[in-house]
Amino acid sequence: MGLEGKLSDMPALDLLRVFQRGGNNGKLFVWTETLYTIVWFREGQAVSAVVLSRTDLRPLFVGEHAIFDLFTWPDGSFRFAPIDNAESYPVMIKQPTSALIIKALQQRSAAPARRPGDGLTMQTSLQIMTQMAGLNEHIHMTIEEWFVLTHIGPQATVETVVKAAGLPIERVLMALQHLIDSGLVMHTPLANLPTRQLTATMRPALTRAIRQRLQQFSA
Repeated sequence: MGLEGKLSDMPALDLLRVFQRGGNNGKLFVWTETLYTIVWFREGQAVSAVVLSRTDLRPLFVGEHAIFDLFTWPDGSFRFAPIDNAESYPVMIKQPTSALIIKALQQRSAAPARRPGDGLTMQTSLQIMTQMAGLNEHIHMTIEEWFVLTHIGPQATVETVVKAAGLPIERVLMALQHLIDSGLVMHTPLANLPTRQLTATMRPALTRAIRQRLQQFSA
Protein backbone atom coordinates (compact mmCIF):
# COMPACT_ATOMS: atom_id res chain seq x y z
CA MET A 1 0.00 0.00 0.00
CA GLY A 2 1.28 3.46 -0.90
CA LEU A 3 1.82 6.29 1.51
CA GLU A 4 1.60 10.01 0.88
CA GLY A 5 1.60 13.21 2.88
CA LYS A 6 3.59 16.31 3.81
CA LEU A 7 7.12 16.59 5.19
CA SER A 8 5.76 19.05 7.73
CA ASP A 9 3.85 16.10 9.22
CA MET A 10 6.43 13.38 8.63
CA PRO A 11 10.03 14.59 7.99
CA ALA A 12 12.24 12.69 5.57
CA LEU A 13 14.36 11.34 8.43
CA ASP A 14 11.32 9.67 9.98
CA LEU A 15 10.17 8.36 6.60
CA LEU A 16 13.46 6.54 6.05
CA ARG A 17 13.21 4.99 9.51
CA VAL A 18 9.68 3.77 8.78
CA PHE A 19 10.68 2.20 5.44
CA GLN A 20 13.82 0.68 6.95
CA ARG A 21 11.82 -0.86 9.76
CA GLY A 22 9.23 -2.25 7.35
CA GLY A 23 11.77 -3.64 4.86
CA ASN A 24 9.98 -1.84 2.02
CA ASN A 25 10.76 -2.09 -1.70
CA GLY A 26 9.73 0.88 -3.78
CA LYS A 27 10.30 4.51 -4.73
CA LEU A 28 9.86 7.60 -2.59
CA PHE A 29 8.96 10.75 -4.53
CA VAL A 30 9.35 14.10 -2.74
CA TRP A 31 8.76 17.48 -4.35
CA THR A 32 8.51 21.21 -3.77
CA GLU A 33 7.84 24.04 -6.21
CA THR A 34 11.50 24.02 -7.29
CA LEU A 35 12.94 20.59 -6.39
CA TYR A 36 12.15 16.94 -7.05
CA THR A 37 13.70 13.95 -5.28
CA ILE A 38 13.50 10.21 -5.94
CA VAL A 39 14.81 7.64 -3.43
CA TRP A 40 14.92 3.94 -4.36
CA PHE A 41 14.47 1.38 -1.55
CA ARG A 42 15.44 -2.28 -1.54
CA GLU A 43 14.37 -4.29 1.53
CA GLY A 44 14.12 -1.09 3.53
CA GLN A 45 17.55 0.23 2.55
CA ALA A 46 17.94 3.41 0.53
CA VAL A 47 20.13 2.19 -2.35
CA SER A 48 19.93 5.18 -4.70
CA ALA A 49 18.74 8.79 -4.66
CA VAL A 50 18.75 11.92 -6.80
CA VAL A 51 17.64 15.53 -6.27
CA LEU A 52 16.56 17.28 -9.48
CA SER A 53 15.75 20.84 -10.42
CA ARG A 54 12.11 20.91 -11.49
CA THR A 55 12.90 23.68 -13.99
CA ASP A 56 15.15 21.64 -16.27
CA LEU A 57 15.42 18.23 -14.49
CA ARG A 58 19.11 18.92 -13.89
CA PRO A 59 20.64 16.64 -11.19
CA LEU A 60 21.70 18.68 -8.15
CA PHE A 61 22.66 15.90 -5.76
CA VAL A 62 23.02 12.14 -6.16
CA GLY A 63 23.55 9.20 -3.82
CA GLU A 64 24.21 9.93 -0.15
CA HIS A 65 24.45 13.68 -0.87
CA ALA A 66 20.87 13.59 -2.14
CA ILE A 67 19.72 11.87 1.08
CA PHE A 68 21.43 14.43 3.30
CA ASP A 69 19.99 17.27 1.26
CA LEU A 70 16.51 15.77 1.58
CA PHE A 71 16.94 15.59 5.36
CA THR A 72 17.20 19.40 5.41
CA TRP A 73 13.89 20.03 3.60
CA PRO A 74 11.47 21.71 6.03
CA ASP A 75 8.43 21.05 3.83
CA GLY A 76 7.27 19.40 0.65
CA SER A 77 4.92 16.67 -0.53
CA PHE A 78 5.81 12.98 -0.68
CA ARG A 79 4.44 9.77 -2.13
CA PHE A 80 5.79 6.24 -1.71
CA ALA A 81 5.09 3.70 -4.45
CA PRO A 82 5.79 0.09 -3.41
CA ILE A 83 7.32 -2.27 -5.97
CA ASP A 84 7.58 -6.05 -5.66
CA ASN A 85 10.93 -6.48 -7.42
CA ALA A 86 13.64 -3.95 -6.61
CA GLU A 87 16.63 -6.00 -7.77
CA SER A 88 17.05 -3.86 -10.89
CA TYR A 89 17.59 -0.66 -8.89
CA PRO A 90 21.02 0.94 -9.40
CA VAL A 91 23.04 0.91 -6.17
CA MET A 92 24.58 4.34 -5.59
CA ILE A 93 24.52 4.37 -1.78
CA LYS A 94 26.98 2.03 -0.09
CA GLN A 95 26.28 2.91 3.55
CA PRO A 96 23.34 1.26 5.34
CA THR A 97 20.38 3.52 6.00
CA SER A 98 20.96 3.32 9.77
CA ALA A 99 24.44 4.86 9.29
CA LEU A 100 22.98 7.71 7.22
CA ILE A 101 20.37 8.35 9.92
CA ILE A 102 22.99 8.42 12.69
CA LYS A 103 25.19 10.81 10.72
CA ALA A 104 22.21 13.11 10.13
CA LEU A 105 21.31 13.02 13.83
CA GLN A 106 24.88 13.92 14.79
CA GLN A 107 24.80 16.87 12.41
CA ARG A 108 21.41 17.94 13.77
CA SER A 109 22.63 17.81 17.39
CA ALA A 110 25.40 20.25 16.46
CA ALA A 111 22.90 22.70 14.92
CA PRO A 112 21.40 25.62 16.90
CA ALA A 113 18.66 24.49 19.25
CA ARG A 114 15.04 25.02 18.29
CA ARG A 115 12.33 26.30 20.57
CA PRO A 116 11.17 23.72 23.15
CA GLY A 117 8.48 21.47 21.71
CA ASP A 118 8.53 23.14 18.29
CA GLY A 119 5.94 21.34 16.16
CA LEU A 120 4.47 19.36 19.08
CA THR A 121 0.91 19.63 20.35
CA MET A 122 -0.77 17.95 23.31
CA GLN A 123 -2.41 15.50 20.86
CA THR A 124 0.80 14.55 19.04
CA SER A 125 1.26 10.75 19.09
CA LEU A 126 4.62 9.45 20.31
CA GLN A 127 6.42 6.20 19.60
CA ILE A 128 9.76 4.85 20.85
CA MET A 129 12.12 4.03 17.99
CA THR A 130 13.33 0.70 19.36
CA GLN A 131 15.46 -0.19 16.33
CA MET A 132 17.78 2.75 17.10
CA ALA A 133 18.57 1.61 20.66
CA GLY A 134 22.31 1.31 21.24
CA LEU A 135 23.31 2.50 17.75
CA ASN A 136 24.56 5.90 18.84
CA GLU A 137 26.43 5.98 22.12
CA HIS A 138 27.34 9.64 21.55
CA ILE A 139 23.79 10.83 22.23
CA HIS A 140 23.76 12.57 25.59
CA MET A 141 20.65 12.18 27.73
CA THR A 142 19.88 14.03 30.94
CA ILE A 143 18.27 12.06 33.74
CA GLU A 144 15.06 14.04 33.16
CA GLU A 145 15.00 13.01 29.50
CA TRP A 146 15.40 9.38 30.46
CA PHE A 147 12.62 9.81 33.04
CA VAL A 148 10.31 11.19 30.35
CA LEU A 149 11.30 8.32 28.02
CA THR A 150 10.12 5.75 30.60
CA HIS A 151 6.62 7.26 30.46
CA ILE A 152 6.15 6.82 26.70
CA GLY A 153 3.96 3.75 26.47
CA PRO A 154 1.66 2.29 23.79
CA GLN A 155 -0.66 4.88 22.21
CA ALA A 156 1.16 7.67 24.06
CA THR A 157 0.54 11.33 23.33
CA VAL A 158 2.28 14.44 24.62
CA GLU A 159 -0.68 14.94 26.96
CA THR A 160 -0.47 11.44 28.49
CA VAL A 161 3.30 11.79 28.98
CA VAL A 162 2.90 15.17 30.69
CA LYS A 163 0.30 13.71 33.06
CA ALA A 164 2.30 10.53 33.77
CA ALA A 165 5.62 12.29 34.31
CA GLY A 166 4.17 14.92 36.62
CA LEU A 167 6.59 17.58 35.35
CA PRO A 168 5.87 21.08 34.04
CA ILE A 169 4.75 21.07 30.39
CA GLU A 170 7.70 23.19 29.26
CA ARG A 171 10.25 20.75 30.70
CA VAL A 172 8.47 17.72 29.19
CA LEU A 173 8.39 19.43 25.77
CA MET A 174 12.10 20.20 25.99
CA ALA A 175 12.88 16.58 26.89
CA LEU A 176 10.63 15.20 24.14
CA GLN A 177 12.16 17.50 21.52
CA HIS A 178 15.64 16.27 22.36
CA LEU A 179 14.49 12.64 22.32
CA ILE A 180 12.97 13.20 18.87
CA ASP A 181 16.06 15.02 17.59
CA SER A 182 18.22 12.17 18.92
CA GLY A 183 16.22 9.57 17.00
CA LEU A 184 14.99 7.75 20.09
CA VAL A 185 11.37 8.90 19.77
CA MET A 186 9.22 9.58 16.71
CA HIS A 187 6.08 11.70 16.57
CA THR A 188 3.47 10.17 14.27
CA PRO A 189 0.70 12.64 13.44
CA LEU A 190 -0.41 10.80 10.29
CA ALA A 191 -3.15 8.29 11.00
CA ASN A 192 -2.21 6.01 8.09
CA LEU A 193 1.41 5.42 9.11
CA PRO A 194 2.34 1.85 10.06
CA THR A 195 2.85 1.34 13.79
CA ARG A 196 4.94 -1.09 15.77
CA GLN A 197 4.23 -1.82 19.41
CA LEU A 198 6.87 -3.03 21.83
CA THR A 199 6.65 -6.81 22.03
CA ALA A 200 6.91 -8.81 25.24
CA THR A 201 10.54 -9.62 24.44
CA MET A 202 11.52 -6.07 23.47
CA ARG A 203 10.05 -4.26 26.49
CA PRO A 204 12.25 -5.91 29.22
CA ALA A 205 15.40 -5.19 27.20
CA LEU A 206 14.45 -1.54 26.77
CA THR A 207 13.55 -1.26 30.46
CA ARG A 208 16.94 -2.71 31.45
CA ALA A 209 18.74 -0.27 29.15
CA ILE A 210 16.90 2.70 30.66
CA ARG A 211 17.53 1.46 34.22
CA GLN A 212 21.24 1.00 33.54
CA ARG A 213 21.51 4.50 32.07
CA LEU A 214 19.71 6.00 35.07
CA GLN A 215 22.10 4.17 37.39
CA GLN A 216 25.03 5.66 35.49
CA PHE A 217 23.65 9.14 36.03
CA SER A 218 23.03 8.59 39.74
CA ALA A 219 26.41 6.95 40.38
